[in-house]
Amino acid sequence: MAKTNHVICIAVPNQPAGLDKALAVIEENNISVEYMYSLNYIIGNKALMVLRLKSDEMERAKIAELLCENEIVMVTQSDINKL
Repeated sequence: MAKTNHVICIAVPNQPAGLDKALAVIEENNISVEYMYSLNYIIGNKALMVLRLKSDEMERAKIAELLCENEIVMVTQSDINKL
């Protein structure tokens, strides 16, 4: 049996501590990371990370909006399909 989960993909600097800014925003807003993994693709100098996030206080759309407001680059499925 397969199950579909909603995840987001973000582009982070491909360098040590490149994920720090995104994780700081997530932590400051009491959002939980259920799991995350990297994709074996790079866009420019950015590494791609997939995250399953959960918040009792925020809906998925609000989490995505919050990340964008904090200049965290969101990557769409369409963007990934072009790689």
